[in-house]
Amino acid sequence: MGCNTLFLPDDLLKKVQFDIFKKTFEGMAIRGRPYKGVLYLGGMVVRQNGTNPFVIEFNARWGDPEAQIIVPSLVVNLFEAGIAIAQGDISHFRFKTDGKTRVVVTGASRGYPGAYKAILGKEIFGINDARKKEGITIYGAGMKVTEGKYFASGGRLFYVVSEGKTVAEAQERAYDAMSAIHIEGNGLHYRTDIGWRATRRETTAAYPLISS
Repeated sequence: MGCNTLFLPDDLLKKVQFDIFKKTFEGMAIRGRPYKGVLYLGGMVVRQNGTNPFVIEFNARWGDPEAQIIVPSLVVNLFEAGIAIAQGDISHFRFKTDGKTRVVVTGASRGYPGAYKAILGKEIFGINDARKKEGITIYGAGMKVTEGKYFASGGRLFYVVSEGKTVAEAQERAYDAMSAIHIEGNGLHYRTDIGWRATRRETTAAYPLISS
């Protein structure tokens, strides 16, 4: 298990490891259901008798769009790693990362996750221009390509993934790339606050993990 300490201080990370994951694995083993694979924790940190993590859900996969920044960072053959996990022997694997900082911003149809059908079929402009920018990778989701043009075909349309030496640099690159993209009829929607807490903690170590 790994975690960016910009988000989880060491004491809180230990709580996640021992109070949640360790107990989960031990409980599954006791029940004769040992788990092999990816177990993705969706959790929430709250102030209750201190600062504590709570489980919202577990997924037997990486989250989306979290996978778009996790997978590219892994310096390992994922197929071979998957085989080793299935066989129950990962002793010869070292799950290292490339050390880069990444930020992902989701481009969605305006109205998503509610009513967004009016955007379906609309053309998405600027994808190729955004892809040319430094440190940018774009992953398609709910869009289709026809004769070299991009069109909206779902709620979550694409993911802009940026690389940088710091969260602030990656964040700036991500939003610079997003600014190059639009959908006819002002149909593009995306959050403008991705990474704000991490950028604040880069410059202010005492910045709280959660608000009072």
